[in-house]
Amino acid sequence: VTVSVVEWNTAAVTSMSIVPINEVANRLVSYVREFFACEVCRQHFIQNYDSCSNNIYCSRIKNNNNNNHQYWIQLALWLWEEHNNVNVRLQLERKQRKYSNSSLALTTKEIELALWPSRYDCPICW
Repeated sequence: VTVSVVEWNTAAVTSMSIVPINEVANRLVSYVREFFACEVCRQHFIQNYDSCSNNIYCSRIKNNNNNNHQYWIQLALWLWEEHNNVNVRLQLERKQRKYSNSSLALTTKEIELALWPSRYDCPICW
């Protein structure tokens, strides 16, 4: 969905046919709210979205009204960053459960292993 919006907006003939990315983000959240099967995952995602967790959504989409390609790709980057935040949080929860210690933190290496794509798979992403 996110890449499709960028492609659609890039090919748009008039400004009337451009899809605002904040509307797409709102639709994604509505979809997650209504149809996402994992209750815990759904609540985390909605909470992060509503609270502008880590200021990712607010700085990339909500408070940015530009109408150009660099702005449109922020939707895909926002969702990618949110996904990686979930990966890191789940990695931390697994480690804390494994050692029955809720005060454990992840090492830099453990965080890097949780991120997608890896440095190996996509060196230019880093």
